[in-house]
Amino acid sequence: MFWVCFLAKKALSGEATLLSTTILVGVALVLGIGMLSFVAAVLGNYRSQINLVNYLRYEAVNTYVNTILYDNTTFTLWLLFKRLDGSPGNYYVIIESGGVYLNCSRVYVYNPLSDANGVLCDDPGECVEASTLYRGRARGINALHPDGVMDFDIYLRAQNRPLPDYVEVCRIPSVCVLTGKQGFCDENTIVKVDLSHLALPVRIYVAVEYGGGIYVVGVYAPA
Repeated sequence: MFWVCFLAKKALSGEATLLSTTILVGVALVLGIGMLSFVAAVLGNYRSQINLVNYLRYEAVNTYVNTILYDNTTFTLWLLFKRLDGSPGNYYVIIESGGVYLNCSRVYVYNPLSDANGVLCDDPGECVEASTLYRGRARGINALHPDGVMDFDIYLRAQNRPLPDYVEVCRIPSVCVLTGKQGFCDENTIVKVDLSHLALPVRIYVAVEYGGGIYVVGVYAPA
């Protein structure tokens, strides 16, 4: 009887040990899979951020803006936009003049197909009004800075720029879009900005769309 009881206890002890070991192995597997999923998610997010910053830097380098003329009799600023990589498409800007953020109704793009006399924007329809991509608070937009990406309102605060109640991001079609030119676009897009009743200086914040978001990638300040 003693040996029977002893063997029964040993068997039960062996089963308990096996069950405990199985449970521990299962817990370790669950924890390991969870840790791998966490690491994969972190690495995926890191790669996404790297890709985003690289894209924004590429856009910043390849978007060229320069002043053509500031007419102080009509308070009109003429700007030249160009893609250095030759890609067609749209330009996106936020324009501030003397602390006031302009509505897109003050921004026009010259369409050479509608020009009959070589004088820019002297006839109705010759300059197309920019459309509004976004109208809202600055915190709804992001901005590129040397260390990565931040909210646009924080970016403005860091630059000691006035914080607006709202901003408008204006969509400016390139001249190749307006004229229907396909493929490589090596033409200049001419933009007219109405600055009447506004003070200088002017700042042009160049933005892009990416993944459903809007990102400011650079600022141009006409001299």
